[in-house]
Amino acid sequence: MNRMIQAESGKAGKIAGGISLCIIFLALMISLASAAANEPRQEIQRLLEEAPSLASYPARTAVVLSRSVANRLLADGSMERRSRWIILFSGSLPGGWQTWRLTAPDGGSARFLRAELYSVPGMAMTARLETSASGEGGEVLQIPSSPGESVLYIEAIQTFPRRFELDDLVRVELDLPQWELLVDVSVPQGSRLNWAGSGIGQPERFQEKGLERFSWSAKNLPPLSTMPLLDRGNPTLGFSLKNGLGLSLRYVGELEKAFSRLPKRLSSRLSGKNPEKAGMLLLADLTTGESRDAGLPGEWVRIPAGGFPEDGPWSEWERTLLAASGLKSLGWSVRTWWLPAMPVLAEPPAGAALWAGPVLEVSSSKGGQPFFFTAKTGTVVGKTPSFLYGATLYRLDGETVLKTKIPEGSASQNRLSAKWQLQLDEAGFARGKLLIQLKGGWDSVLRNPEGSLAERANGLVREMLSGTPFASGIGEPRVSESGNGIEILAPVEGLLGIASQKDLLVRFPAQNVPGIREVLEETGRIKLKFPFSVKQEFSLDLPKGFRVLEPPSLRGKSAGKTPVEETFRNNEKKARVEAEQLVTVSASVFDENEVQSLKDSLAQVLRWATNSIPLRRR
Repeated sequence: MNRMIQAESGKAGKIAGGISLCIIFLALMISLASAAANEPRQEIQRLLEEAPSLASYPARTAVVLSRSVANRLLADGSMERRSRWIILFSGSLPGGWQTWRLTAPDGGSARFLRAELYSVPGMAMTARLETSASGEGGEVLQIPSSPGESVLYIEAIQTFPRRFELDDLVRVELDLPQWELLVDVSVPQGSRLNWAGSGIGQPERFQEKGLERFSWSAKNLPPLSTMPLLDRGNPTLGFSLKNGLGLSLRYVGELEKAFSRLPKRLSSRLSGKNPEKAGMLLLADLTTGESRDAGLPGEWVRIPAGGFPEDGPWSEWERTLLAASGLKSLGWSVRTWWLPAMPVLAEPPAGAALWAGPVLEVSSSKGGQPFFFTAKTGTVVGKTPSFLYGATLYRLDGETVLKTKIPEGSASQNRLSAKWQLQLDEAGFARGKLLIQLKGGWDSVLRNPEGSLAERANGLVREMLSGTPFASGIGEPRVSESGNGIEILAPVEGLLGIASQKDLLVRFPAQNVPGIREVLEETGRIKLKFPFSVKQEFSLDLPKGFRVLEPPSLRGKSAGKTPVEETFRNNEKKARVEAEQLVTVSASVFDENEVQSLKDSLAQVLRWATNSIPLRRR
């Protein structure tokens, strides 16, 4: 009996002990699951405490709290890229950020590991976002709107087939402000990592279990300027286990050779008796037709064999290389150059990561005027794209590296004009229209692949009138294109004058000019993308019975590389006043002893709005 009790007690003890172990195990698993679930919350909380609030970023509805990119070699020689994004936003993300496409290269893979939304405050997970398969072996993620402020947390992984090569490019600045950027690259010990970058400092180096890890970090990065006049290049970080400009050009040259065969859909369009017309139609098709897909990474290249999509869509690089092949078959003169994506040093990182893309120098079989072409969205066929003005391009001729510089254009060719036509009432309220013209290099403001031209024009008008009396009185802009550039016409209204008994003090109507403040804040020697000019003018119809008491005091400057012309006209018969300012920057490089003169002239662009006209009732 006692034995039986002892036996049962021992069995019960074992059962109890087993239950205890199970409870401990379950508790441990729950604890680990909770810790895993809390990991994003803890990181998000840290960033929210460190970073400025969203209200600190004027006219912004989103900020990247943290972005991290980690690259390493896998045992099979392929490259792995892991990325993590933490984005604070209010309501909905900007248009270009609402759809995320993760593309899988040939022989590689791509997937989202995690995609979640968290509420602010509270840090409660409000949604675990579902992905869908894309047509190219990758995944697509749609980010919904949400009330109030939210945080988007995304983790993703991509693998790239390589022959034990590690090369990649990280764009340092985005069109959103960033609080934190982290880049890690791990290579086998004894390997030499070659890197080049701008807008980011030197890496820290760590030794870890047969690996050497390079770690870059940056804080509080501004968004890309709408109109970067300064020639700083796009801030980037590129790296590779190989180096040398010739080696890098040889690699992309092999890509060009692989595109010698045209897909049937394109080759069927090259027949006809007019090679010049056929070539222009081909370029138009590859720029704006069914061939393009904004979802494909621009630098993505699939070799035209096997699973290459014969009917498209194709990436920007693919379309440009297909254009080269098609034009050559029509007898056109074609030279393929390459635009660097980072500073070109004596021994830069090798591989495709060094390049922003191919650029074709072409002329028709009849020997017409040559122009440069790239299949970037917004390119006007037959006209060198404005974003290339002043750019240096490279190509390989045998073993010799050649380079060429695309002309910058003159100050008059690169002009931004703003013309106001307004009627003023007795209370100082003005109504009318504003005509903005963007010529030459300036039209690159709107040659952006994100959104429609009309959407970008609307955004530009609102940016240029932000902080002016017309900021809340902008009608629907109309935009048109011509060979001379882009024109935007917008209805406007705003309080321009201050009334006091019989007097009316009226400000000059004026607008912000993109890129000017960045030049004024620059120190040392200044290099601009191109010479340029800014023209501001207005015609203001006065209210009945009012006259000008005294003309405003204007001043010009005729000497040096940056002359300023200012004029004011009072037409009493028509009860109209007119004024005009033209600032010309006739060079693109200013040494330290010339910088102050440049800044003085550009400061007058901003001061134009501070002028006023005193009026009095007769």
